[in-house]
Parts: sequence; structure tokens; C-alpha cells
Amino acid sequence: MKTKYLYICLSGFLFAYFFAQAMSISLLAIWLKSVLHLTGAQAGMVFSANFFAAMCAQPVYGFLSDKAGLNKSVLRTIALLVLLCGFFFAFVYQPLLAVHAVAGAIVGGFYLGITFIAGSFAIESYVDRAGRKYGFEFSRVRLWGSLGFAAAAFFSGTLFNMDPRINFFLASLAGFFMLLGASSLLILAQALSDWSFDLPWLARQFRFSGGSIRNVALAAAFLAAEQGQAVAMRHLMLATKRELQKMGRLVNDQEYRKHG
Repeated sequence: MKTKYLYICLSGFLFAYFFAQAMSISLLAIWLKSVLHLTGAQAGMVFSANFFAAMCAQPVYGFLSDKAGLNKSVLRTIALLVLLCGFFFAFVYQPLLAVHAVAGAIVGGFYLGITFIAGSFAIESYVDRAGRKYGFEFSRVRLWGSLGFAAAAFFSGTLFNMDPRINFFLASLAGFFMLLGASSLLILAQALSDWSFDLPWLARQFRFSGGSIRNVALAAAFLAAEQGQAVAMRHLMLATKRELQKMGRLVNDQEYRKHG
């Protein structure tokens, strides 16, 4: 059941992210030409800056994702950047492009490249890792991202004709919901880490007879009962450590580094 809730939270997170992406950059070329009256060369420079910044940001996101694993710091950072979208377009990007197109392209490339281009790859990488660990398909979650983009694209043109700032601040609203989703994911991940049993790892790491396995299972159940909790991986690890001590075997802290 908790895995299902994790799937729902990630699906909602992707829906909101790609909704914000469509609201903010799907009509960027039209905004640059019709609102800011940039030339074709200037607009091309803006898009080049966006993708150059994204190219530079992707290895950084990859490094951080490898280090953080399923930590939510990358998701929270991207959600916060999306939350700032409306304010960035209205009070930074548009005035700067109007005054100095090159400076605006550089600053905008940094923000848009990191947030809406490279950011999408970082989020998809996270979802793929979570799906592999908790047993749901990446494609099913990613579908909600496509639906979010399609939902925004459906009426973004109408809103753009009214006032482009509506689109940008709707992207910020989506960022707010992304922050809520990231907070929910943090709580769920903690619950799942308590609830998940890495039995294959235990079997590889510790060689026990049938009687010792029974002792570990009973000890873990008693430990959980004393705390008024369901049996979790930490209870199994503590029971395993005690069983090894009873058997007179040396306890190597390296063996407990993953779950201890």
C-alpha cells in the first residue's frame, strides 16, 4: 500500500513539473518575438544559452543523483526553482532581456537550462531508481508527466493571449504543489525504509543455520513489540547482531553499514 502511495506522489510530482514546463517554455519563442520583439538572431542566442546551460548542468545533476541516491534534495531543489518561475520571468528575465539581450540570455539560460531542461532528466532518473527499488514501472509514472504537459499545452495559448504572466505564475503554482509532493515523498520514503526487508542482502551477508534464523526472527519480533511497532529492518539487524554475539562470532561494523 505504501508503495502505491509513493507511485501516486511521484506521478503527481511529474504531472506538476511537466505542467510547469509547458506553461513556461512551450511558447517561449512566441514570447520572445511578440512581447520582447527580439530578432531571430537574438532569439536563437537565447535558446542556445538554454541548452548550453542544460548540457553543463546534466553532469552535475548526475553526480548529485549518484551521491544522493533516493534522497529528496534534488527534487526539492528543482521544485523550489519551479516555484520561482513567475517571479523570475516577470521581474528578472523580461526586464533584463529588454535592456541587454546577451546578459538576459546568459541569466535565463542558467535558470531555464537547469530548471526545465536538465531538471527533467534528473527527475526521470530519480523516478527510474525509485521504480526499480519499490517495484513499479517508470513508464507508468512518466505517462503522468506527459499528461501534465498536454494539459498545460491545451489552454496555455489562450492564457498567453490574455497575459503571458498568467502562464508563468501558473508554473509557480505547480512548483508549490511539487514542494508539497517532495515533502510527502520524504515521509513515505522513511516509512518505506522501515517497512522494506532486504532479505536477499541478509542471506548473502550472514550465514545462519535454520535454528539461528528462527532465533533472529523471534528476537526481532520481541524487539518490535517492546517498542510498539511493526517489525522493521532495523529490528532484524539488531537481532542478527545479538545472535552473532551469542554464537561468539566477531561483529564487524562494516557488515551493518547498509542497514544498521
